[in-house]
Amino acid sequence: MEQASATVKQSKYGVDLAKRLEQIETKVKQLDLEKQVVATDTRLSEIPWDSLKNRKYLLLSFWNSADQASASTVKKLENAAPALEKKGIEVLPISMESQFSKWKKNTERLGLEYNYRMRNEAQQDLINILYLSELPRLVLVKPNGEVINDDFRLKQLEELE
Repeated sequence: MEQASATVKQSKYGVDLAKRLEQIETKVKQLDLEKQVVATDTRLSEIPWDSLKNRKYLLLSFWNSADQASASTVKKLENAAPALEKKGIEVLPISMESQFSKWKKNTERLGLEYNYRMRNEAQQDLINILYLSELPRLVLVKPNGEVINDDFRLKQLEELE
């Protein structure tokens, strides 16, 4: 931003760009899972955070149910979930879909066993905190909310112990 012209520095786009760059450069270190990741399943039950406290890691998979690339990633994670569970890793697919009925229909078609949808009123805060500009996005955390990797990749699954 220091090298930008005065016009850029004073424009809303220049300020927005500077904020986005700062978010990218500043890694998130901690999430308050119960307050910031507010998601429910198809029966409107929230993620049971208390029952996940004994897990080594939680792999939060943010996705959009209408997007083919997102659906493919979530399906791969669903297939890998039993092996990951043995390692103490819980996979939590969390759709950022805003329409409940659309999300439910799309996820039923995929046949996902575990699946949550981010509540609409909580989405924007989480989008801002994690800079969820593109989906799918995988975030590896400890059950206490400590962020291990906020840009986890599928190919890193084998490395998890």
